[in-house]
This record gives sequence, structure tokens and C-alpha cells, in this order.
Amino acid sequence: ISIIKDISGTQLSSKVVDIFLQLVDEGAFDELRAETEGQQEEKKEEKPEGQQEEKKEEKPERKTEEKKEDKAEEKTEDKKA
Repeated sequence: ISIIKDISGTQLSSKVVDIFLQLVDEGAFDELRAETEGQQEEKKEEKPEGQQEEKKEEKPERKTEEKKEDKAEEKTEDKKA
């Protein structure tokens, strides 16, 4: 909400921001927030935390390895040219 307030009148219309903040104050999003938080809790319960962390760690390593391979291929192509 603080970011929305900060960009009001620049990137977002101040009228739209005012209406949005009024809706927030009236609790228009409370039900949606509760539903979303409930879904997030269900997902956490389905998978053990250790498995989730391992997957997150594997992805950056793969990307780094792929980048190294791409750079090596580029150097080889540059030498041939």
C-alpha cells in the first residue's frame, strides 16, 4: 500500500488510488486476503519445507552452469572467426 501511495499521481491516477485506499479501509479485500492466506498455508502443508528449499537452490546453480557453457561456446566461436 505504501508503494501505491508513493506513486499516486505519477504512475497511477490519484483518483484511482484514493478509491482503492477507501476500499481497503472499508475492508473490501479482507475476504480475499483471508482466502489467499489460507491457500498459501495449504501449499506449505502439502510439501515439506526441506524439499521446497532444495528446489530453490538447484535452479540458480543450473542457470549459472548454463551461462558458463554459453560463454565458453561464444569464446570458441570468436576464436574460429
